[in-house]
Amino acid sequence: MLESRKMYPHGNYLMPPGSSTIDKWSFYTLLLYFAIQPFNNSLDLIPLVGSYLDLLWSVALMALASIYATNRNARPVGSFELKIVLILVAYLAFCYVVADKDISPELGSASRAEYNLRYLIQSVPVFILVAMRGLNRKELNAILTTIVLMTPFSIFTAYRDLQITSISGVQNFANSGEGIHYNSYVPYTTFPLFAAVYLLSEVKSKLLRIPIACSFALIAVFIFINPSRQSVVFVFLGALIVVALTRSIKKLLLIATIAAIVAFSVEKLDLTSRVESRFFSEQLLETTRTDLMAEGLDTIKGPLDWLFGMGLDLDLDDGVNPHNNYIFSVMRTGLLGMGLMFFPFVRALGKLTIEFIKYGKQAWFDSNFASFTIITVLFVLFHSSFGYPHLDQINAPIVWFGLAVWVVYQREMLSRLKMSVNISN
Repeated sequence: MLESRKMYPHGNYLMPPGSSTIDKWSFYTLLLYFAIQPFNNSLDLIPLVGSYLDLLWSVALMALASIYATNRNARPVGSFELKIVLILVAYLAFCYVVADKDISPELGSASRAEYNLRYLIQSVPVFILVAMRGLNRKELNAILTTIVLMTPFSIFTAYRDLQITSISGVQNFANSGEGIHYNSYVPYTTFPLFAAVYLLSEVKSKLLRIPIACSFALIAVFIFINPSRQSVVFVFLGALIVVALTRSIKKLLLIATIAAIVAFSVEKLDLTSRVESRFFSEQLLETTRTDLMAEGLDTIKGPLDWLFGMGLDLDLDDGVNPHNNYIFSVMRTGLLGMGLMFFPFVRALGKLTIEFIKYGKQAWFDSNFASFTIITVLFVLFHSSFGYPHLDQINAPIVWFGLAVWVVYQREMLSRLKMSVNISN
C-alpha cells in the first residue's frame, strides 16, 4: 500500500532535509510565510501590500522548489500527489487561456478569470516546495506551532480592524456577524484549533505547552461565539475523530475542559440565546443552501459544460452562488477540473482509513499524527461543502499545506513500517 521509493539524497526517511543552506532557507521561508498568513485579511487593508505580498511569496516558494527540482538524484517525497497537482495547474492554465479576460470593474485591474485563479495558484507552491524538499517532524511541528500561536493575534487584529475594542462590541458583533468573513476566516481557525490538539501531545516543553493551550482555548471560544455553523460542526466532528482514533483519555479530558471554558465564556458574554438560535431555531429548517446548490447544478447544460465547465470567468456575483466548492468547480472547470482538484485529498483519506484499520493497534503506529493528518484532509473536503477554501486568501495556503502534511505522514509511515519489519525479522 505504501510504495517504496528511492532514498532522498539529503538523508533517510526519519530525518529528511534540514542540514544544507538551501534546506534552512526554505524552512525559514515557510515558517515566516505561515507566521504572516493568518493576517492576510488585515494586510489587504494596506494599499499595494495585499495585492503583491501573496505574489511575492509565491515567487519565492517556487524559486526554492525549482532549486530542488534541478537535483537530478532527487525524487519528490509525494511524487504521485505532485504529478496530480502539476496536471491540475496545467489544466487551469489552459482554462485561463480560453477564458474571457476582460477587466472586471469591481475587481479593479483584474479579470474575473485572474481573480478566480489568484489565491489557488499563489498557494500551490507551498505544497510543491514541501513535496520537492520534504519536512521532518521537528520542522513540521515548528510550522504548526507558529500557526497556532499567531492565530489569537490575528483574531485580535480582525477585531481591531472592525473597531471592536470592548466586551459589548464582541457581543454585538457575535449577534450580527457583520464585517467578519464567517465563511472563510472562522472556518480557517478550525485548522489551528486541531493543530493545537496535536501539538499538546507532541511538545514536551511545559513552557511551550502553556501558550499552545491558551491559544487553543481562545480559538475555541472565538469559533463558538461567531456565526459559522459549519465551523462548530467541524469541531465536533474532528473531536469525535481524535478521541475515537487515539483512544486518549488525556485528549478527552482536554476537549471536555475546553468545552467547559467555551460554555463559561458564552454565559459570561451573555450570548447563550445567540448560540441557541444558531443551532435550535426553526430557521435552520428553512435554509436555502440546498436550493442554491441545485440552482448551481441547473446552470450546467450540455455534456461539454459538465466535462470542461463554463469557464474561469464565471462570475458568482452575476449568477448563481452555490456556496459549494465541488459544484462551483464543476461549473467553472467541469468534472475534469473538480476531479483533479479533490482526488489527492479523497485518495489520502481512503489510504489513511485503510492504514488505521490495518496498523492502528500496532505499537509503532503513531495514532496522534495519523488522526491529525485525517483532520487536515477533512478540513478541505468538509469546508468545500459550504464555501470555497481553494479560492480563499486565508484558507488556500492551508488547503495545500494540508496535502503537504499528508506527504510528510506518508514518508514517516513508510519509515516506521520498514523499521517494524526489520525488528520483527
